[in-house]
Amino acid sequence: LPPNHPSLGISHFHLARLFDAQGRLASAAVHLRATPEIDRRAYGADHPEVAYDALYLARLLVRRGDCEGAQTAFHEAIGIYESAGMSEEAERVRKEAAALARSGLPAITSAH
Repeated sequence: LPPNHPSLGISHFHLARLFDAQGRLASAAVHLRATPEIDRRAYGADHPEVAYDALYLARLLVRRGDCEGAQTAFHEAIGIYESAGMSEEAERVRKEAAALARSGLPAITSAH
């Protein structure tokens, strides 16, 4: 498959979910970092699939303790959802990030 084929992104995403379920968060993160890059090339940077990838990555990074990386991924997801006219999804992600900030994770701040 070519490096921007959507099936490759899907495969990385499913491998990430498998590693996540096994508690192998570092391996899951490797595949989740690859997924949005492939999907950007396949669908375009502002496609909702890329936002979903970023959101899943943000959640995993929170669990790994990488709050700064999670914040970046949350903001990316929100921006894409807003660009796509999906304001309800953007608000849901914004609330999720804000709830994490209230729970004491220092680098997660409320998204704009």
